[in-house]
Amino acid sequence: MGRRKYSGRFFMLAGALVLLLWAGYEFYVRMEMLVWFLKGMIRSVVEENRNFFHEIRYYDPKMFWLTGFLLACALFALLAILLRNRPKAGYVLIALDLALIYAGGAKLGLFGLGSADWLQTLKLLPLLLILAGNVVNLISYSLRRRRQTQQDRLPAPSRYASERKMARLVEMRRRDRRRA
Repeated sequence: MGRRKYSGRFFMLAGALVLLLWAGYEFYVRMEMLVWFLKGMIRSVVEENRNFFHEIRYYDPKMFWLTGFLLACALFALLAILLRNRPKAGYVLIALDLALIYAGGAKLGLFGLGSADWLQTLKLLPLLLILAGNVVNLISYSLRRRRQTQQDRLPAPSRYASERKMARLVEMRRRDRRRA
């Protein structure tokens, strides 16, 4: 039984599927909330003749940023599923993964170490699985390339080596027959 070509593909697939399901579901729920919010705001602007800029002051900008973050996570999961068999694309995926972790943790405050934030921090695991799978793929790819270059550096066996060996064996048998 042979080894898989790139052994981090399973981690990437599992992480990407979980991330796609989680981000897709939360994006759908957030979009529904966003649509309700925008409908209410537009109705108050149109029906009650309020100023749009006065109404927009009451929204939480984190709501829009979180929706964009979830959309970016879903698109990243699709990209990770499509590029999981290409180890050279791992550099791009690692950079995007680290950017999403930074955006979700430092900028949006989704991932924390507090006792109340543990459920939100669990949502970080699919991103870490994709990151680990990419790193394993890149290590596997570099080891495979190193082995291949070492193998290419070895001198190629001569085409006539087996013929020379056979000729020596025939010559040795002839000598043995002459002696006997």
